[in-house]
Amino acid sequence: MTEPVSPRDVLISVDHVTMDYWAARRGRRPGGTAPALDDVSLELQAGETLAVVGESGSGKSTLARIIMGLQAPTAGSVAYRGAALATMSRADRAHYRRQVQMVFQDPETSLSPRLKVSAIVAEGWIANPGVVSRRERPERIRELLALVGLSPSYADRYPHELSGGQRQRLGIARALAVDPSVLVCDEPVSSLDVSVQAQIINLFQRLKRELDVSYVFIAHDLGVVRHLSDRAAVLANGRLVESGPTEQVFDHPREAYTQRLLASVPKQPPPLSPQRLRRIQEAARVR
Repeated sequence: MTEPVSPRDVLISVDHVTMDYWAARRGRRPGGTAPALDDVSLELQAGETLAVVGESGSGKSTLARIIMGLQAPTAGSVAYRGAALATMSRADRAHYRRQVQMVFQDPETSLSPRLKVSAIVAEGWIANPGVVSRRERPERIRELLALVGLSPSYADRYPHELSGGQRQRLGIARALAVDPSVLVCDEPVSSLDVSVQAQIINLFQRLKRELDVSYVFIAHDLGVVRHLSDRAAVLANGRLVESGPTEQVFDHPREAYTQRLLASVPKQPPPLSPQRLRRIQEAARVR
């Protein structure tokens, strides 16, 4: 089971995080450090979806890796329930890695092609042997597959035998296997067809209701963000330029960058009136 949480609990706090990368010298351009993140601070509260949005190269994926503990920031800190990752004991860090799981952008490359679906779902239990006993694992695998909308009969298949949407469902099942309280989702629908994207988004919403899981949702698709998130944080060139409730950020953006980002979203045409739709259908029948 996930940890019990109060609606006002701060699960993850990112405090003045900076991440610099070394840029090699090219031609006349001198080498040196290049900031991927610059003094970023934000919080994820229990039971919410926090969307982190921005253009490619804005630092979104770097932030996701730092939150996961896969990279240490150049400056600043990340804390889980008030405990800083940098000073956690080995046992506390193992607990953190169980509580905060990741869903990757590309479901094809994030799944081992040599493992069957059942073995992929069970990967987290190897690192966390106390979560599910060996005797209970077959039944738990069937439950997790059903939870994400996959037939239990898929347990003996390999990833290449699944569609892109099915592979992403498998990645979500693997993340949920250790009962996390937070999922860090790095562009989890960007590589999928539009119709499949809608299915996965609906799955995320259902899991949030049923499992009380919280999300850090990395995305560049503002339509997805508006549909899914409670709060939004906007990154530009590694800096946090605006954050707040999603409705406020979308309907009343304060910063010029956010306004330009929203203006770049293609506008949906107004729905056809019944009369106009009927005329189009009649014209099509005549042809």
